[in-house]
Amino acid sequence: ARMQSPLKAIVFFCLIGLVKGENTDGSGLAAAVLLPLFLIFIPGVLALLFFKKLPKELLPISTGAIWLFSLLVLSLAGHVILVKEESSEPFNNDAAKFTTATGVLVWLYMSGFAAALITKARQRFTLLFRQIVLALEGFWSLLAFIAACVGSANWDGDQGYCTEDRADARNCQTYRAGVAFTWFMFHSLLIKLYFAVTHLHEKPESGERRPEGKQVHPEQDYNVLSDEGGASKWQEYTDDATGAPYWHNPETGVSTWTKPADAD
Repeated sequence: ARMQSPLKAIVFFCLIGLVKGENTDGSGLAAAVLLPLFLIFIPGVLALLFFKKLPKELLPISTGAIWLFSLLVLSLAGHVILVKEESSEPFNNDAAKFTTATGVLVWLYMSGFAAALITKARQRFTLLFRQIVLALEGFWSLLAFIAACVGSANWDGDQGYCTEDRADARNCQTYRAGVAFTWFMFHSLLIKLYFAVTHLHEKPESGERRPEGKQVHPEQDYNVLSDEGGASKWQEYTDDATGAPYWHNPETGVSTWTKPADAD
């Protein structure tokens, strides 16, 4: 089939290099490292340059992608460890075990985070929970990068097994695919880490939402006490559309983009 664009041609040739278990010129390893860079990381950076922020809809997509990539990592890299064959011995080493363990840990974490998204529990995360999420995702990103580098260093197995004539191409392909998906997992984790950083101070959603039909007047200043000498009646919310904070007084029905002087 004729390629319709240069991008499709690049992807096509990268995939050929990736799946060839018998290549010895490093093209497969180059494809494993560069393909996720071009397909995931660079598009994310370009989106930030053009739109200044990533859409919120990308969070569940990136979560699902990482969940899938980590599942593939633990399945593929773990397969060559668990299979009791002589041809799998060159991959039964610390590098393959570390890559597999990383896939397992990231998959477990992403399963829990996906459950929080589905049940909408994430929307109620307090600042402390968001800080924990940020720390964890920074750790997972670093761990995935180390696992990807370690797996790439073990690309041909012990003592260059995959470059030998006796090599089992099936096990070489399986392990190499696991390493390639580790790079996909790493770049996807970077995008998710971006969300954790930019939404760190996002206010958790409460049961009350901005009243429908109420007009917000950013130009007005409502710096008045809602109760003589009493506590402030202003409540802070985050606008879903813009992500900007606004304040609402449930007693008067007034909302404002400007923080009132007596707001907590």
